[in-house]
Amino acid sequence: MDCVLLHSFNKEKDQDGDFTAAIKEKLDNNDYNFRGVFFPGKVSIFAGRQLTSNADFSFATFSGETDFSRATFPSDAYFIGTAFYEKVRF
Repeated sequence: MDCVLLHSFNKEKDQDGDFTAAIKEKLDNNDYNFRGVFFPGKVSIFAGRQLTSNADFSFATFSGETDFSRATFPSDAYFIGTAFYEKVRF
């Protein structure tokens, strides 16, 4: 996992799909530590997803519209200091 890729504030970092692939890999491994991650553009990967353990989005930045609708958080979910710059749905 490339931590530099996840935390880079480059809005163009997903042009090759590597960022999305890294997020999918984390989700597939039940790794919900997104602390400080910069999400470029629209985010819908969490919509309808069941997270099976604690999720940490503290200090993450969502630069585009973000969709958490129908997502379930059976454990704790942390959004301390999280920045949303467009509309977000829970």
